[in-house]
Amino acid sequence: MKKIFLADNLSFKVGSKQILENVSFYLQQGSLVTLIGPNGAGKSTLLQLMLGFLNPTQGSVRWIGKPRLGYMPQRLGVDVSFPLSVGRLFDLKPGVVEPSDAEKIKQLTQTDILKSRLISELSGGELQRVLLAYALLGNPDVLLLDEPMQGLDVDSEADFLKLLQVLKYEYGKTIFMVSHDLHVVFKHSDHVICLQSHVCCQGEPSAIQVDPEYNLLFGRRSDNLMTIYAHQHDHTHVNEGCNHD
Repeated sequence: MKKIFLADNLSFKVGSKQILENVSFYLQQGSLVTLIGPNGAGKSTLLQLMLGFLNPTQGSVRWIGKPRLGYMPQRLGVDVSFPLSVGRLFDLKPGVVEPSDAEKIKQLTQTDILKSRLISELSGGELQRVLLAYALLGNPDVLLLDEPMQGLDVDSEADFLKLLQVLKYEYGKTIFMVSHDLHVVFKHSDHVICLQSHVCCQGEPSAIQVDPEYNLLFGRRSDNLMTIYAHQHDHTHVNEGCNHD
């Protein structure tokens, strides 16, 4: 698989606070890569740098071949007093895909039946499908998802994961996802990046689970579902590129 993105010794600083330091990795076309780390690790900042919303303090981010990007935020802030419907939200998306393809996207995400519903009235699972559909209406080659399953129940999470698998395997989408759910990470990812301002370790899920750096960052958890982590800085870090060919 060919590379489509490269972060090279990426650093980002706000005032005297170092948010990210010497972060290096790359994405391969058609892969599903998951970024994990504790709160405050710099995950959302890294996404904003990848999207071009922020500029690096040092180092660089580079998209190869100018792929179209689709971004799905953690949540959509909508004033409950503002009567925005799902259909109207979709109408506000700049026209990139053909109308027939737009309808296919809405059917795939099961949002075609939600067009008359107000955004403020949607359940968690419905809202996440709407946000994903909105991103897909831009016809992206790459999807960047910020905690897309946060707050979903078990059934909604399973449905969302099935949808991601369809997008990857049937539509060839490259997916870069921030997640705190380790069960999801290790079951569905091609590559995992552990972040705590710097890259503590990265690799295929099977390798990460036995990596000493991962266990120092997350601790050994028998259920792999613990979402609160303590990071210890009594170890050295070796940043390796994604090597799943």
